[in-house]
Amino acid sequence: MVVLIESRGLGHIYSGGVEALIDLDLSIAPGEVVCILGPNGAGKSTLLKALAGLLPITAGEVTWRGESMTGWVPRFRARRLAFVPQSLITLPEVTVRTFVAQGRYSHQGVFARATPEDRQAVDQALSQADLVDLAERALPDLSGGQRQRCLVARALAQQADLLLIDEPTNALDPEHQIAVFELIESLAHEERAVAVVTHDLNLASQFASRIVLLDGGRKVADGTVNEVLRRSVLEPVYGSGLRYSSWRVEEGAEGQADERPIVLPWRSPDPSALPASGGDGGA
Repeated sequence: MVVLIESRGLGHIYSGGVEALIDLDLSIAPGEVVCILGPNGAGKSTLLKALAGLLPITAGEVTWRGESMTGWVPRFRARRLAFVPQSLITLPEVTVRTFVAQGRYSHQGVFARATPEDRQAVDQALSQADLVDLAERALPDLSGGQRQRCLVARALAQQADLLLIDEPTNALDPEHQIAVFELIESLAHEERAVAVVTHDLNLASQFASRIVLLDGGRKVADGTVNEVLRRSVLEPVYGSGLRYSSWRVEEGAEGQADERPIVLPWRSPDPSALPASGGDGGA
């Protein structure tokens, strides 16, 4: 298997001595959708930022196609991988089209004007993220979900081989949650690679080719959907407040069935709040 990006013994320590990543090994290949799961504070976002070169590595190394990424300049890095944050820290007073076009900076000279290839890449990204009708709207005028799709579109315009996406569906309605993950899946079909952090176990179940589970900065599981989304693996990390089921999806021309897990957060009822039994059942 060709490995695109790989970490070996990866570690990151925040100021104050907090170990956010501990001895973490991870490899991602072209065509993979790797969903990174874990509770709050597990190190998921930190892992993406470390892979993207946005945080210093305090232990281990990260390689790209077997070569060290140490010393990569931002423009060189941006042509190979794109990072999508959870949200925008500031809202620039620019149109959606202008914002998405920022993803092309690594393909342009310092004072170069946009080429036909740049414009085509931006148009394609706007279409893929369902933003064509909003292209001339100002970014501050958009909803949180629309801004999230702008972040995804800007990364798509980079045309990088690897996308690192941090919780892309938090502000999205169900229709656009599915649309974003279908877009992620389509990128994998183009032999690009995607690592996506999500708290939605069922979106991961539907779309991941592999799941990596983190807890306390360590990788505690790495495998297929059915290997990771099971009680024996999840309960030590998430506790007992989950319920497990499965669904069958028909795949392939011959209708070959595939079992996928369903994992739901579930509150056990308070026995004292249940109606008393033994009545006559009347109204």
